[in-house]
Amino acid sequence: MGIIASSTIFKSGDSKSSSSYYQLPAERRRAHEEAIVNATIDLIARELDALFPPKLGDTSSADPPNEIDPTKRDEETELRFCEFMNEGACKESFTALKNCVDEAQK
Repeated sequence: MGIIASSTIFKSGDSKSSSSYYQLPAERRRAHEEAIVNATIDLIARELDALFPPKLGDTSSADPPNEIDPTKRDEETELRFCEFMNEGACKESFTALKNCVDEAQK
């Protein structure tokens, strides 16, 4: 009997240690971890944009919605997220987290 995982068949009762025998090279692990981090960041950014969409009237009529500066949009999204967290039930936890991040950035 075998288990298919990541297009490799692992057979039960194999004499070699699975922790060393099937281990990925360091370069592939780093590339895989970096891909996971980037995908997670993209997912969180999309979810925040969905939760806190741009407000109507925030952009001028000369700027179509698709051509908003990404940096400005990220700042606006972060600002709306912080307002939401500061006024919510988890205000104390969020304030503690924000203070910790501010201290780490100093």
